[in-house]
Amino acid sequence: MVKLFHDNNTVGIYIHFPFCVSKCIYCDFYSVPINKFEAIRSKYTKYLIREFSLFRRYISNFSKTITLYIGGGSPNLLTLSELEQIFHVLYNEFGLNVNSEISIELNPVDIDSELLRKYREFGINRLSFGFQSFNDELLKFLKRRNRSRDNIIALNKARDLGFGNINVDLIFGISGQSLEDFKRDIKEILIIKPEHISLYNLIYEENTELMRMSKTGIIKHVSEEIEFKMYEYAHNILTENGYEHYEISNFSKPGYQCLHNLNYWNRGYYIGFGPSAHSFFKNRRWSNLTDIRKYMKMIDKNRLPIENEYCIGEKDKIKEMVMLKLRLKDGLKLSSLKEIVKNREDIIDKIIHDVSSKYRKYIILDGENFKINVKGWFILNSIIADIFYIIDEFYEEIGISELS
Repeated sequence: MVKLFHDNNTVGIYIHFPFCVSKCIYCDFYSVPINKFEAIRSKYTKYLIREFSLFRRYISNFSKTITLYIGGGSPNLLTLSELEQIFHVLYNEFGLNVNSEISIELNPVDIDSELLRKYREFGINRLSFGFQSFNDELLKFLKRRNRSRDNIIALNKARDLGFGNINVDLIFGISGQSLEDFKRDIKEILIIKPEHISLYNLIYEENTELMRMSKTGIIKHVSEEIEFKMYEYAHNILTENGYEHYEISNFSKPGYQCLHNLNYWNRGYYIGFGPSAHSFFKNRRWSNLTDIRKYMKMIDKNRLPIENEYCIGEKDKIKEMVMLKLRLKDGLKLSSLKEIVKNREDIIDKIIHDVSSKYRKYIILDGENFKINVKGWFILNSIIADIFYIIDEFYEEIGISELS
């Protein structure tokens, strides 16, 4: 890996903790059962810190970490001693400071007041609770360990200890979930008033138990019509109650947007540590090995545990900007796109003309901004696929692989 970093660079850091007590049926993130990997789990933090050290060989002067996100897996299973070791390195060597946004994912059922009190001491200032629903039958179906009561208890404990930036994850479109079920979930959200809400429709990912249940006919999908009604209902009610729908799946009270995720969507730089973690800096992306044993073996060889690494060409820059920016309420600034394509406005004109003609009900052209409305967000993958087709076709027509 080449030396990437220079003076005065700022990045977001993601740390992956790949251990879970049990795996939810929909989850396709890399994780392993903690009870079967206890011997490895007990050594994991040491390897993570060794990865920090190996990575610093490629840094001349790391000046500032703007955000930190600890995800998983179930990172609340990290012991306080392990977290203390991790934070010691991040504060002393990676420029993490009290002004950084520092988030951790939590399963409500594993929370106690002492744990939360220590989190505050370490500087964690944003909690992300995996509630997913307030319907106990649906939580049981998803193989979540938490129940509605656990959700409320966990949030109240966090509030009692002074946490004022809390995200709650919700899932809609769960097999067996009615529109009325979902409305009750939104009602509960409005009662507890988290600062941030991440709302995801249930995705049937390959190699998950959920997909296997679907393929064998054990469960039925919620219709797209009902899913859209759920999504539209959430948008209408949450925005009426002071939440900004600032990204396709995210709502926040004013001033509480997730800075870590905004950094991703704005193509800011970020570094991922742990198996399966991804990184991006300048024109380079890389990802770590998606196997904890291979990850540890690579570190034992004093090598960074990188599995894939590649440079981003002009064409992929355009696609990334389109894909990421159209997720945001503010949309894509055409002047930014022009800078990437060296002011070749023919491709931009073609995108605007062709997509606006086909999706006129979903497109907003606001001066220099190309935006997708809420109904369009629900079919965003189709819109992006058409834009990508136009980009590929354009490159083929001009006969070069990169714009010059």
